[in-house]
Amino acid sequence: MSNVLGIGIPHTDTVVLRDGVHAFLSSAFPEVQADVFNEDIESWASLRQECIHLPVSSSSIPTLTRYVAQLAFILRVFYDNPGSKDASNVPLTFGFPWTSGLIKTYPTWYHSIFVERACVVLCIAAQFAELGSNETRSNKTSIRDAIAHFQYSAGSLSVLASIANSEVQSSQPPVELLSSSIEALKYLMLAQAQECVWQKATQDGLKDTTIAKLARSTADLYHRSAELASSSQLPTSYKTHTRFKQLHFQAAAQYRKSCDDLIHKRYGDELGRLTLAFQAVKKALALPTRTLTSSVLVEDLKGLKSIVETNLSRAERDNQLIYLESITSETSLPDIGVAVMAQELIPEGLSLPLTKVPEQDRCFKRLMFYGIDVAERIYGDKKQMFLESSIEPQLEAMEQDAHQLCHRFDLPRSLDRIESPRRFPTEWTTYSSQLRRLPLSALPKDLEKVSQLSISCNDLLVSLDVELFRAYPGLDNDLVSRQHDLQNLWRDYQSTLSEAAASDSSVLKQWNGIRHDLEAIEHGKDAVTELLMPQTSRMERERRNMAPQLRSVRAEYEKLQEFASKKRSFLLKVHTACNNDDLRSQLVNANCEQQMDSNEMQLVDPGSLQPVLERAMQKYTPYIQECDKMRKMQSTLLTSLSEKCETLFSNAGIQAAIQAQDAVFARIKSSFEASTILAKHVQDGSQFYNRLHALLLDFRADVHQWSEQANQPRFGKFPGGKIQFGD
Repeated sequence: MSNVLGIGIPHTDTVVLRDGVHAFLSSAFPEVQADVFNEDIESWASLRQECIHLPVSSSSIPTLTRYVAQLAFILRVFYDNPGSKDASNVPLTFGFPWTSGLIKTYPTWYHSIFVERACVVLCIAAQFAELGSNETRSNKTSIRDAIAHFQYSAGSLSVLASIANSEVQSSQPPVELLSSSIEALKYLMLAQAQECVWQKATQDGLKDTTIAKLARSTADLYHRSAELASSSQLPTSYKTHTRFKQLHFQAAAQYRKSCDDLIHKRYGDELGRLTLAFQAVKKALALPTRTLTSSVLVEDLKGLKSIVETNLSRAERDNQLIYLESITSETSLPDIGVAVMAQELIPEGLSLPLTKVPEQDRCFKRLMFYGIDVAERIYGDKKQMFLESSIEPQLEAMEQDAHQLCHRFDLPRSLDRIESPRRFPTEWTTYSSQLRRLPLSALPKDLEKVSQLSISCNDLLVSLDVELFRAYPGLDNDLVSRQHDLQNLWRDYQSTLSEAAASDSSVLKQWNGIRHDLEAIEHGKDAVTELLMPQTSRMERERRNMAPQLRSVRAEYEKLQEFASKKRSFLLKVHTACNNDDLRSQLVNANCEQQMDSNEMQLVDPGSLQPVLERAMQKYTPYIQECDKMRKMQSTLLTSLSEKCETLFSNAGIQAAIQAQDAVFARIKSSFEASTILAKHVQDGSQFYNRLHALLLDFRADVHQWSEQANQPRFGKFPGGKIQFGD
């Protein structure tokens, strides 16, 4: 009995294609009579019929690959044909029945050629998997064949993963066609191929380190398959098998590496690896082995377990008596390394399948001819490509160059600031309105209220100082303990008030620092103008000194703006020319000339109309030349503007005036931002002191209550002249 898994081959049955294909062709390609494809439909049905009930044999695979290649061609001419009439949205009225090869279910009809192709590719992968699992692997030839079969199965599954598109996934296909299942099965096939390589290495007596690396890589591949299988709908037997094999080869890898450690006298490493191997074996045997498809797996693992136990006992005994080394932990053990020998091999029939169908055998080959509409679409694409590759990138690059220069010198803002120094930033108007809504004039009063609340809280706390901290001789322990608690609470309140006072002082200091600026902004334009007068006067003086240079920069900048408008007009002109360029009449005339000797109109090959398209595109060459000319003109303009800006803005007086103005602008912005925070601090401070005052009143009541108890006589009372002692 084999200790590797195959893949059950999906089942299908005969279908009738003619009527359904006729309906599809009539909708997707209305300009073609569907009857002309009767022979193609019969060829399709015949190829499919040959694939039904094929035995597990290498001779079955060419039959399947021929059908896959034909399906690839059919899918191309049906769904990738520019001449089709939105074929992807035309529903199929015919279907293909398929049943999973892994799970017993009733046949499901799939109205999709994509699903049909995926199922046939799955059959190829399953054929290779079954051939591999049927190998006895009792000799080198059988092992070599098993390796090849499993690798071809993995390659087929890799192809399947690439073609099992969203349409396949959304059609509720057999579980083997779900993406997670395909990947899990692919890694299972690779793992089994790697296992065969490991088996051959053990038979050939290779070094322990080499065998350990091969086993480690086998375990890694089984682990990947197990991970993917856990989230798939594959049968439980597959999930248990991959997990069981993963643990088996983890143990085998550690055991083989421990043999190398023993040879090289790494006794601590040997013990650590044997321990890990034993743990992996235990984990594997703890799995529900009843779901495994073969008892050979358990027998193989028990054999490994016996070897590991024997070596572990011997190693522990020798270490206790002779070597006295500590056991190396799992994290400290050197990595075993990997040696992945298994790889995906794509069967020849699945590699470039379109090239595997002889031209004379292609079904629906007449649909490879395109129409005039396709030629029009190609021409539209050429015009769009002309815009996107020859015009728009150059204009975009020119715009970017201009933007970078303006950004470098902060144009036109820097010019506006020099020419109109009395104009302040527009956001200051917002500052002014927000400060009026605050209102700013209420802040000093609010600060004073907070200060009065602070004083009131301090006075209340200080008033309790003498009463709480003076000595009370003869107090009992409860009152003394209560006094200490109240004293500690008093100190806490005192500390809190001290911290609050420091915060209040900081807030007040901040307010005094920004008050002048904020009041100016609140009062409006005249107050701000007066505030900025030192910087304004300085800037106006520098403006007069640099008036010629300033006018020169402004003139060049305005030229740049005019040139930007010219670029926009040019782009609009090119777009208008492309949009109004209708080539249909020329294409129709060219097609008529080509088919003058034909008795009936044939589907048109757009390639035959390529000369017409090329001649039509020649009229756009002058636009490229004009664009190049504009690029050179802008380059000259930018160079001139840059030189003039350097002269103006490198002037020490201008630089100093701008820096002084920037400093004031930054200060005003910072002051406004601080005002919002300050108002919040004042509000929070008022709430804080009100809450604290209420707490202090409660605290005072507690102190008075304690004081009354502490001041009561402690030696009795003398009412009516009689001595009475308290209880």
